[in-house]
Amino acid sequence: MTSAPRRSTRTRVPNVQVTASELSAEESSIPQQGPSTIPAAQQEQQDDAEDDVEDEDEYEGPSNGKRKRKAPVGKEKSAKSQGKPVKKAKVKKGRGVLQQLLEMPFDILFEIFGHCMPYDLLSLGRTSKDFRQLVLSPEFKSIWIHSRSHVQGLPARPENISEPQYAELAFGKGCLVRLPLLLRYFNVLLCSGVRCIDDIYVTASYISRLGMPAIVTEKVPRTYLRHKQRYSPHYGHKWAEEYKALKTPEEQQQWQSAKIAQSDEAKQHARLCLEWQRSFARMGSYQKMDERKDRKARMVELARSMGWDDELAELVVDDPDIDKICSRKLTDKTLQNARPIIQRIMTEAEERRVLREQGTMFKARMTTLMYTYTDALSRWYSPLKLRPRIPDIFLIPRIKSVVTDTPPQTVVTSAHFNITQETLPSLIEEAYGVIKQTLLLLMDEDLRGESKDQATVLKLASTVFINRQYGYGRTFMTVWQALNPISHQDYYYTANPDSIEAAAHSVFQKNPWNFNQSIAFSRPAHDIVCELLIFLGFDPSTATVDEVNDRDAIIECLDCNNRTTGRLLMRWACAAFHALNSHSVKHMNDYFQLADERDTLRAKAAIKIENEKECYVENVQAKCRHCDDHVSYISNMRKHLLESHDIAYPEDDDMDVAERNGCGGTESCRLWPARPG
Repeated sequence: MTSAPRRSTRTRVPNVQVTASELSAEESSIPQQGPSTIPAAQQEQQDDAEDDVEDEDEYEGPSNGKRKRKAPVGKEKSAKSQGKPVKKAKVKKGRGVLQQLLEMPFDILFEIFGHCMPYDLLSLGRTSKDFRQLVLSPEFKSIWIHSRSHVQGLPARPENISEPQYAELAFGKGCLVRLPLLLRYFNVLLCSGVRCIDDIYVTASYISRLGMPAIVTEKVPRTYLRHKQRYSPHYGHKWAEEYKALKTPEEQQQWQSAKIAQSDEAKQHARLCLEWQRSFARMGSYQKMDERKDRKARMVELARSMGWDDELAELVVDDPDIDKICSRKLTDKTLQNARPIIQRIMTEAEERRVLREQGTMFKARMTTLMYTYTDALSRWYSPLKLRPRIPDIFLIPRIKSVVTDTPPQTVVTSAHFNITQETLPSLIEEAYGVIKQTLLLLMDEDLRGESKDQATVLKLASTVFINRQYGYGRTFMTVWQALNPISHQDYYYTANPDSIEAAAHSVFQKNPWNFNQSIAFSRPAHDIVCELLIFLGFDPSTATVDEVNDRDAIIECLDCNNRTTGRLLMRWACAAFHALNSHSVKHMNDYFQLADERDTLRAKAAIKIENEKECYVENVQAKCRHCDDHVSYISNMRKHLLESHDIAYPEDDDMDVAERNGCGGTESCRLWPARPG
């Protein structure tokens, strides 16, 4: 015989705290007198429910909150009264076989059902009315006891709980809110939202008015529901009647001691039940883990049978689809449905493996490129000049092609990159050319419809960009500054760690130019610079950066005159930045004025001094003009000029300072005295 479907061994999550007393087997009725706020009809219904709980042979199982569908009794009676024949219910096929099973001798039934666990017998009793009658029959009690013996560590059944009740309490999933007798043994499953809680349970104040000693009142069976302690009124009334029936103080003291002893005994039994419940839950979880592990092992074998031996190490057994399949019993159908999932997973794993193998090869070639480029710069390129970074060299199409398109069996060396003394200048120009093409694309997005000569537009002074890394829209850079921004953010993130970009970052430890899209064309700054160029007498459509720099005009901001700090004088780029951030609403002629010859000389000298100070603060590199190859940091260059050339205070003709990234240093100063007024 095939046994009934096996109930899950997962125990319930405790949602109540159990602290209640043990009751004697003879406590079975609710007295009709005493303080009560429960309606008579509900009280009578509750009495019947409580009495049914204590009757072992009439256990109905837990209430699930649903009504059973009843036959249309009215129509059947009317049909009988009119003499019409009543249709009999159809008998299902196989009824004879089931009847034969139920009519078997009890010793055979014992041999059959004696191998079942208590939760199997619960499932069996819910399959049909006949089986329910069978498992609840008095003769079946020995099978319940034998089945309970299979459960290791389960505490003994209390005398006032039937075998089916104890099995439902330990393994069932139904709501036991109407069975307060069971509350003291486990953290039983209660539906905290059912409406019958207020009808079945009472509060502590209600129990305290029954006239029992406080120490006994605390022992009345209770549970914790809806953020309150809820007590059973049935046992409260029962105990109150017993206490009132006692005549002498000695009898009351004996009764009180007996109740406390019963309560302590029930508390000890409840502790054993809870310990078993936790251990059984752990055992069930371990069993499920082992079952899932075995099922995932079958998934691995299935992948091997599909020809994925080389990729088995890449099988993601924790994939959500695989995990969903392994959460249930594996059948031929589920294994067949798992084939396309495994095919997808293994195909993706193969692609990742190929990418990793390519990444290892790419990293080796990138390392060769980095050493080749660094060696060429140190041998043939001035250390005082700005140069593109190695990630920008890698983005040159022909250089990147050497890394990615060379056959795997070819060992890439420095010769493949062809970086020599003759090709190095053109290589650097080529890298800057790639960046300039990107700048042109950024301009096209904001200057749609305006005709610009791409050969000369990047040389114009009105072509300016912003760096969102240092503020959006309120700062700008010329093309030269955009090609060599102040700093790069060298952190890197990609959703695909096996990509060529991730491999490049892991080798170079730097990011390519504008990798985070922080540099963009600035139309507001463009308009401000155009207005400033008109103020200086230039044509914004033709004036180049070199022409404006050669003019080297000094501009004074009249609105920023300060009696304590003096007058503010600036070069043209700083003046445009100042107008953009401070005076963009006004017309430029209202607050700007060209400095006279005397103030121009004083301002240039002050700006030069501030730039020299910044060079020493940043400790930039410098090259001695009296030696052909001596290059050092500027702090050491002063010592070299003094010791080797007896120059204590070097001038511009004594050394060359390295070009500085970004805005190139200070472009403004304050002159004293301030303007009057």
